[in-house]
Amino acid sequence: MDSSTRPRPGARRRAGLATLGCLGLVLGGCPRATPTAAGLVAGFEAAEADIAEGPPSDSAAARCHAEGRGAALGSERASSSIAVGDGVAFDSGYALGLTHGSDQGLVGAVAWVSADVAVATIADLGPTLAEAPPPRIVRRAGGLVAAYFPRGPGVDPKAPRRLALVAIERSVAGGARALATASQQADESLAFDLALSPQAGVVVWDEVVPPRAPAILRSREVGGRGVIRASVIDRDWRVAAAYDLSPADSDAESPRILPVASGFVAFWIASASDTESAAPRDADSDIRSVGGPEATGEVRTSGWVEMLALDGRAAPRGPVRKLTSDRGHISSYDVLRLDGDSAILVVARDDGELTDGTGGTLLIVRTSEAGPEAPLVLSSGGLGRGAPALVDARPPWVTWVGDHEELRMLPLALTGRPAGAPSAEDGLGEARPLLGIASSTGNAHPATSTRFLTVVPAEKNESPPTVAVAVCEAP
Repeated sequence: MDSSTRPRPGARRRAGLATLGCLGLVLGGCPRATPTAAGLVAGFEAAEADIAEGPPSDSAAARCHAEGRGAALGSERASSSIAVGDGVAFDSGYALGLTHGSDQGLVGAVAWVSADVAVATIADLGPTLAEAPPPRIVRRAGGLVAAYFPRGPGVDPKAPRRLALVAIERSVAGGARALATASQQADESLAFDLALSPQAGVVVWDEVVPPRAPAILRSREVGGRGVIRASVIDRDWRVAAAYDLSPADSDAESPRILPVASGFVAFWIASASDTESAAPRDADSDIRSVGGPEATGEVRTSGWVEMLALDGRAAPRGPVRKLTSDRGHISSYDVLRLDGDSAILVVARDDGELTDGTGGTLLIVRTSEAGPEAPLVLSSGGLGRGAPALVDARPPWVTWVGDHEELRMLPLALTGRPAGAPSAEDGLGEARPLLGIASSTGNAHPATSTRFLTVVPAEKNESPPTVAVAVCEAP
């Protein structure tokens, strides 16, 4: 897929664990001091031998076809620097976050797309930081909120940066109204997420903190360790002081957060050197070492996905839980709350024996506050470059790039279980499905079909990306 239509990577880069790409808020009274999650770690219960069998390994016939190109997302002048993020359905149309080049440098913007995808109106939010991801857009009562990193004149790159939350409404002149600002430490990572509920709001991000005392310093902490931080936002859009979500002995990055009925659930990637993650944790542990450095002078890094349930005030409730094995090598993941269910789906890329960005295994985990189910293997050895994605539709789908750089798609049941074999969708070319959409008047499709809003990369450097509709038939 053309990288011009993907969010720019925001996570830190560490030897052996390169994040290839990853994706609500709460409005009620927020506590003065929220306890951290230090020490609240629960073990990953499913051994590698217990990983459940996934869908058939053979590919199904192509299921999808495109209904043609729609509106352009930007101008030809800005086409080389347009990056499109996620989108939401809103007010009989769709809103997409994007960044594009301008005379002011990189600008964060929102694209309003009509229901028939024939018209797209671009509303600029303002200049944004270089390499910043597209604005994140979430629903709120009566409208939408966008979060992005504004860039002011003469800003010191080492000074704390700001994450701005703005209300975006089609009827508002200028496209945005400031709501709140959260401060973050300036470092290499621009990864963040936010979640909204009727009671309060939460924004999460990752930061690098200084290494611990030399007496207990581990090799991977020479440059500091990653921590997942959060700030709660109350009904009046006041931002509380930041606090740590990830445990004190963790090295974490790539945060995500989703609203649920009882509050929120936060996710991140935790990591350790292979030798450390495989070594015995205590006298009762029987975990054995699974390998040493990849090459002389290089220590390979293990990575796994962790989650933490939060209450309505975003205080931790229960332990930090591991969703994948700490002997894995997770580099990217995506999360999706199942429609009408308390369960959440997590799809993760385990690089395994990664070579030149290809290879590895795709896992999917269904989880809830009670804990995760055993992971399912969706694909083994057939991954190309890039991160997997869960597409919000009814039912949901999983997409990823195959080992021949082709788009692969897998329909899921409403429960999140695979509903057939994955298919190679050469007919969609470089298009990237963003979200499921309702059938438009006059377009009759079988009851088993799903329609998607997709982004199609520019055909030439002088033309911008466009939106389109794809129709996919489930088994």
